[in-house]
Amino acid sequence: MLEYSRNLKPPSRELRKNMTDAERVLWARLRGKQLLDVPFYRQKPIGPFIVDFYCHAATLVIEVDGGQHFEAEHARKDAERDKYLVKAGLLVLRFDNRQVLLETDAVVEAILKVMVERQIPPGPPLQSGVTLNPPKSPFKKGDFKDSPLQKGGLGGICRSDSGGFAVDPIPISALEHYAYCPRQCALIHVEQVWDENLYTMRGRDVHEHVHDDSSHELSGVRMERSLPIWSRRLNLTGKADLVEFHGDCPYPVEYKSGRHRKGNPETIQLCAQALCLEEMFDVCVLKGAIFWHGSRERREVAFTDAMRQQVEEVAQQVIEMLEKRIVPPPVNDKRCEGCSLKEACMPAVVADKARNRKAARELFAI
Repeated sequence: MLEYSRNLKPPSRELRKNMTDAERVLWARLRGKQLLDVPFYRQKPIGPFIVDFYCHAATLVIEVDGGQHFEAEHARKDAERDKYLVKAGLLVLRFDNRQVLLETDAVVEAILKVMVERQIPPGPPLQSGVTLNPPKSPFKKGDFKDSPLQKGGLGGICRSDSGGFAVDPIPISALEHYAYCPRQCALIHVEQVWDENLYTMRGRDVHEHVHDDSSHELSGVRMERSLPIWSRRLNLTGKADLVEFHGDCPYPVEYKSGRHRKGNPETIQLCAQALCLEEMFDVCVLKGAIFWHGSRERREVAFTDAMRQQVEEVAQQVIEMLEKRIVPPPVNDKRCEGCSLKEACMPAVVADKARNRKAARELFAI
């Protein structure tokens, strides 16, 4: 786990709000898992530094340098910074503003090449006229390893031919975020805000082991890990932690850190995976399971009609939120206690209506 100073969080947020033109151009090409379906983070604190862009999956840091970085003192500091990052096991790529602004495609291609060399498998985009006709029986190893949906700007906004805005395929995980807290979902997928705490780090550690791409068979049951799944009908895409194939029928298993808790955000995510598998394989998926890593508990979930309807409603609500770029007000309840975005959300401050009314009254007081 990379260490960082908590004192860097406020300046990191300020840097995200005041990105340079070159950083904005490059962020538009990195955000939303556009490259090989892996996330990048912007203005990420690492050790005593804040790096411009960071990709955990590729252990990659990308720096966008202005003209001042060519001065002797800045060059010396950059060398010390790079030495620290390399010692931490990271690869540092540096581009200047001119390269990013005038040769954007070449810069992205260079980043993509490095990611492929660091063993992140690429996925080809959907070609015009391609249709999906999956078999009804379990696939062989290597089949259906890439979603046919476009991966550009997952969960983001793109301009449609009609001049309005259309939503790219949204990550299945966004449904869980929305079911847990619509504001949390908006901060992540509209505002591109992300931070970590103990719970998110535990979850990431669990999924780093689960998401190893593998296929094997045990007692006649084929198991596919980190399986790309999608639904054209619901405009969803993502990866299933584990899909067991019992005969011809897929059985999704979602891994969660911690212990079993009340609520249904996780079951909505699991049911969404089932709907994707049903569309891909043209079979009915009746059940799945959630495995709680902390308590080593595996709980089976039956996908009822009410649950399926709820998935479709939540998916539509997320799409509407992304289209209109809505950020709901904070809830300021028990959900906020363990949320990693609490500092960015500021639920207690924003939800304090008395304080807001007082500020409004005194704003123009003379």
